Amino acid sequence: MPEVADPRPRCDGGLVVGVRCSECATPSAWVVGRCPRCLGQVVPESFGPIGTVWSSANVHVAVGEYTPTYTLAYVDLDGADSIGPRVLAHLRPGGEVPPGTRVEIDGDDGGDLWFVPAGTGA
Repeated sequence: MPEVADPRPRCDGGLVVGVRCSECATPSAWVVGRCPRCLGQVVPESFGPIGTVWSSANVHVAVGEYTPTYTLAYVDLDGADSIGPRVLAHLRPGGEVPPGTRVEIDGDDGGDLWFVPAGTGA
């Protein structure tokens, strides 16, 4: 059976490793060969460790090793000079947080990103 690529963002040294398009400036949390928006050339860039919650939700369904209730959020990562990509992540200690809350990367648990309120971890 062929191996399937892991679609989750990769963390290195507390930052998400990705790329940014040199033509349209679109950020990507995945290392891809071409821009997913305009097919332009991309250059390596790291994002985070701080970001802003776009949306969050408590999940009440078990998925794999995660037992209810746990919190997922879409987080807009900070880039070096502009906004970075949006990623799906877990929030610690849990509980929904309002959009606009600043969070920071707290780890990469087997490919799943974990965030805590900014200034409390990492």
